[in-house]
Amino acid sequence: MTAPAPVASTPPATLSTTAPAQTADVVLAAIVKFVTDSEVDVQNALAQATAANNTITIPAWTALLAFMKQVAAINTNVPALHVATSIEIVTEILQALQPGSPLTVAFAALAQYQGQSAASLVTGLVTGAVSLTKLIPILPPIP
Repeated sequence: MTAPAPVASTPPATLSTTAPAQTADVVLAAIVKFVTDSEVDVQNALAQATAANNTITIPAWTALLAFMKQVAAINTNVPALHVATSIEIVTEILQALQPGSPLTVAFAALAQYQGQSAASLVTGLVTGAVSLTKLIPILPPIP
């Protein structure tokens, strides 16, 4: 007869150093990725809008570039425990995305043209939730 297999014991509960990312960390990472990946695109859009004298998009792209510079200045090298730092960073970003903020005001005309609220459009852009197909206004069928 063989000996029974040993029963694995359950270790005592401990604080994990590999805990899942905080929600604020995920949101911040998405916004930092947008800034990192999209700055040249937004600069090109502003250059095109300026060349075309597009009064709807020039203020939007100008304000978005200013927001991107603000986000790029955020120190993402945070300590392991960073609740207060995360609150500060998220608060700054949320203030920039609130209705009535300089960024959303600058997007008002473009958002109206797209049939969206400025806050939704800006938030969708900086988090990557907006796609080009969602932005193209529905064109009437050509007879």
